[in-house]
Amino acid sequence: MNFNNTQKLLAGILALVLITGLVSPAYASLIGDTVHVKVTGSVVACDEDVVVSGAVELPDCDGAMIDLDANSIWFKLPNVVEGQNIVEITYEFTGLDWTDNPSGIITDVQVVQDTFPFPVESVEFTDHSITMVTPAFIVDCLGDPSCTPSVHLELTHSALVAGELLPIDSTALMIAGLTSMSVWMIPTVLGLAGVGVYLVKFRKH
Repeated sequence: MNFNNTQKLLAGILALVLITGLVSPAYASLIGDTVHVKVTGSVVACDEDVVVSGAVELPDCDGAMIDLDANSIWFKLPNVVEGQNIVEITYEFTGLDWTDNPSGIITDVQVVQDTFPFPVESVEFTDHSITMVTPAFIVDCLGDPSCTPSVHLELTHSALVAGELLPIDSTALMIAGLTSMSVWMIPTVLGLAGVGVYLVKFRKH
């Protein structure tokens, strides 16, 4: 099937609009936020501000690698060996704010165990802070001579609207975003299509 200039123009406009809508953010994120991180133990203590960029922010805090991303905090203990003694460590994060949802507050924090056991004694949180304590433990690499114990925290947040907490669900927001997007897409596409048809006719004359 051959496409004339008008059809090609309309197809290009529609693709551009769809791509623009689909890549727009559908959930709140910590990326760009400045967070204060304090880690205390007995090896290398950290007490500093970091800007969340999605990369490993603190490569060596009391032996731990810490990575803050959009909605979670990751911890890894690299270069440990089977049977190694790890001391009790306290991790404190303050000033946790969602850059595209300023009224958002933390409503829940879930501990997710990763590849190797990484015991967590307690996790406490307020609207904008999290404190996690890991007890002293002996590394269990499940029979391997070395491993990287890891754990991460999944953060859930809500927006405060007219004094009422509204939970934020990423999936629901994405669906709502796509639904609302269709409302403005239709008149936008039709308007651009009209301009395209006019331009094509004008060029022919």
